[in-house]
Amino acid sequence: MPRPRSAQPRPERAGTKYGTIAGWLVAGAGAFILAVAGTPAAQGTAPANFRVTLNASVTESDTGGCCFTFNFFRGTAGIPRVGPADFTGNTETGVFPFEEPPTAIRGLVVNITGKNGRRRTLEIDAGGLYPAGAPPPQTWTASGSGFSGSGTYTATPDFSAILFGQEFTITFSGTLLPT
Repeated sequence: MPRPRSAQPRPERAGTKYGTIAGWLVAGAGAFILAVAGTPAAQGTAPANFRVTLNASVTESDTGGCCFTFNFFRGTAGIPRVGPADFTGNTETGVFPFEEPPTAIRGLVVNITGKNGRRRTLEIDAGGLYPAGAPPPQTWTASGSGFSGSGTYTATPDFSAILFGQEFTITFSGTLLPT
């Protein structure tokens, strides 16, 4: 009596069409894993994916005594990962001339709030204290509403030279990722 088909031993499939396909799948998966492991994101650094230029209008200036200038600004822009948005912010520049050695300050804060029902708030903070005459690299960090990131920025003209009623641009580039 012949055995039922399911009980018959199966031949080795290494050389069959199924074995070849399985080999290709394993080899392809291995190549994919090696390729992904070599990407910056897999190595702990994310690729730059955020670049935006904000056109800002200075709405208020305050000279804070002898040594500092504070500017408040606003504008609207299309922000990657946020969409259409309003932004407000302030700059702070100046020197503490009575310290030895003199210390300078450069600060930039930008608050970005999405419009059209997308209430995403992104807070960007940049700057700090440094020895007068030796400004640090212009870097930023961001957090808020499910995002975090960092990068560099430029301001044109430099915001240490702007006052009430003037316009300037700030260009941010770097990485902004969901958290």
